[in-house]
This record gives sequence, structure tokens and C-alpha cells, in this order.
Amino acid sequence: MVTLTRWNGPSSGCREESRPGDGTRPDIRGSLQTRLSSPRDTIVQEMLLRCAIETEIAPRLMLLTRQQAAQLGERASGRITIIDEDVATLCTALLDSDTARVAELVDAFLVQGASVAQVLLELFAPAARRLGELWESDERTFAEVTMAMGELQRAMHHLDEASGRSARQGTLKGRSILLVPAAGEQHTFPLSILDAFFTMAGWIVEAHFELKIGAVCARLRRHATDVVGMSISRESLLGQAASDIDRMRQASINPRLQVLVGGRALETDPNVVARLGADGSASDARSALLAAERLVAG
Repeated sequence: MVTLTRWNGPSSGCREESRPGDGTRPDIRGSLQTRLSSPRDTIVQEMLLRCAIETEIAPRLMLLTRQQAAQLGERASGRITIIDEDVATLCTALLDSDTARVAELVDAFLVQGASVAQVLLELFAPAARRLGELWESDERTFAEVTMAMGELQRAMHHLDEASGRSARQGTLKGRSILLVPAAGEQHTFPLSILDAFFTMAGWIVEAHFELKIGAVCARLRRHATDVVGMSISRESLLGQAASDIDRMRQASINPRLQVLVGGRALETDPNVVARLGADGSASDARSALLAAERLVAG
């Protein structure tokens, strides 16, 4: 089956449809160039960018990090420091569609002793955030940022190939985490990073890039899950997130289900975690892994 994205107008966004096919998906660069061949108004451009990231780029990033994490047993820290200037250099190469330069930068960090986890957390994740900020501030166009995200996907694939090393096998006492975005959340790249970190640490990980609360609750009724991790980037999503967290707790077959939350929406109010009904919070992938371990250990 081939998954296609249907545009339903600025008010309804996009949805995926499965059509019979040869089992392959169209090349991201080619398909995006086709979409960008004629002028679009700002609202349509915004929705198309979200569709491209949600239905094409983000799911592939998750698959790549999942494969990579299954092969690697890296520590979260490396022997070098990655600074803001390094992130800016990577962003320039991504925006220039300079695949060779991007690969050169990744290889250089690995040779100098950076771990895969460090490259993911301290280089790729900030670069993705920076690309989003450039688009939001109109410093870069829709087309430029979309193509740069495609280059970032290729960079993650290169990281997978360039760093191939033996990894730990098995899971950490069967501990499991379900990663979901808040309803209406558009920034799902952090879930790819979390997916990689938890898998490398031996957790059983299931990640979703869209919260369909009915399906999530049905899953929690059937399978005992230790932790639900939810990403929330906007304060406007907090009310619905609290309601969805309550529904997940009621549905869970595990009476000790732990809920971990993170994202920009939590940075300004220290009491928001309690109001959400969550058990803990984290500011990045490293702290999320440590927090989840503490919550499950009880």
C-alpha cells in the first residue's frame, strides 16, 4: 500500500489515504518540489508544510532513529562539546541543500568522539528547532525550510550508516513507554529523539505522531504500559491535554500508569504539571529518560 496525502483546504488540513501500489513511497524531494511548483497563499503554505512534516518527514525520522537505536548502545554524552555555532553551521548546510557538507559535519563529530545520542540531542534537535524559528520569523521561505527538513532526514540516515556499531540487545526489565503529542500538536520532531533515547536505553517504545485519543485509550486497555510521555509546545493545548491524560488513566489496564510531560508550554508555569494531572516533567531527552526510570522504580 502507498500512503498519499490529500489536501482538504486550510480549515481541515490534510489526511492520509492508503491506495494500492508497489509498496514504495515517492521521493520526498521530488514530491515537495512538485507541490511547490505554483504560488500558494500563506495559509495554504503553512498547512502544506505541516502536512509534509507530519505525514512524510516525521514518520521516516522515527523509523530511522528506531533502526539506529536498535544497532547502537551509545551513552548520552560524548567526549566533545557541541556549541551553538555548530548548530548554525549545520543549518546553513541544510538550507543550502549541501548533502556532502552535512555528511562531512556529522562524520567530523563522530571522529572527534561524539556519541550518536549527543549528535541527536545537541545537534539535530536544535537544528530542527532553529529551522522552524527561521520560517516562523519569515527569515526563510516555506520552500527553503521544507527542503532543509528533507536534508535533515538524510542526515539522520547518514548518521545511522556512519556510526554502525554493535548495540545492547533486549529490554530493560520489559519497561515500556507510549510517546504521544498533545492533541493539536504540530511539533513532533522531539518524539523522534525520545524514541531513539528510550530504545537505546532498552525500553519497549511505541511512538505516535498524532494523538487519536480513542485509539490510544483502546491500546492502554489491551496492553499494560508503564509510562505515557506527552509533548506539549503551546499553552493553548494544555486544557485538552489535561482531559486526555485523565481519559488515559481511566482506560489503562495498569493502575500504576505514570504520565510524563514535556515541551515549551511547561516552561513558564511550575504548577502546570500538577494541573495536567501528570506525574512528572522533563526538559529534554536525557532528563525524560531519568525521570521515567524514577517514576517506574516508584
